[in-house]
Amino acid sequence: MDLNEGLKKVFLVGVGAVAISAEKLGEVANKLAEKGAEVADQNKETIDGLKAKADGFVQKGQEFGTEVKERFKFGPVENLSKEDRDRLRELLDEADEAEEAAAKAAEEAAAEAEEEAGELFDDLSDEADAACEKAEEVCDEACEKLDEVKEAAADFAEKAEAKAEEVVDAIKDAVDHITE
Repeated sequence: MDLNEGLKKVFLVGVGAVAISAEKLGEVANKLAEKGAEVADQNKETIDGLKAKADGFVQKGQEFGTEVKERFKFGPVENLSKEDRDRLRELLDEADEAEEAAAKAAEEAAAEAEEEAGELFDDLSDEADAACEKAEEVCDEACEKLDEVKEAAADFAEKAEAKAEEVVDAIKDAVDHITE
C-alpha cells in the first residue's frame, strides 16, 4: 500500500465517522418530529371534546330560551297562573342546574386538559433529554473515531516517513556503491 492510498483510507474513515454521526442525529430529529405530531393530534382530540360539550350546553340554553318564549308569550309574570309560575320556576331551576353543570364540566375539562398537557410536556421533555443524551453519545463516539483516525494517520505518516528514509538511504548506498 503506497502513501496516497493510506492517507486516502484514513481520510475516508474520518468521513465515515462523520456520516454515521449525522445519520444518528437525523434519526433523533425524526423521532422528535413524530412525537410532536402525535402530541398535536392528542391535543386536537381534547379540544374537539371540549367544543362538543360546550355545543351541548349552548343547545340546551337555546332550547330553554325557545321553550320560555313559546310558553310565556302571553304577558307579564304577574298575569301567569299558578301552574305557569310553577313551570317557570322549574325551567329556571333547570337553567340554573344546566349553568352549574356547564361550569363544572368546563372546570373539569380545563383541569383534565391541563393535566394531560403537563404529562405530555413531561413525556416530550424526557424524550428530548434522551435524544440529547443519545446525540451527545453519538458525537462523543464520532470524536473518538476521529481521534483514532488522526492517530492512525499520524502513525501511518510516521511509518511512511521512516520507509521513505530507508528508501533514500538505500538509494544513497546504491549510488555510493555504483560510484565506487
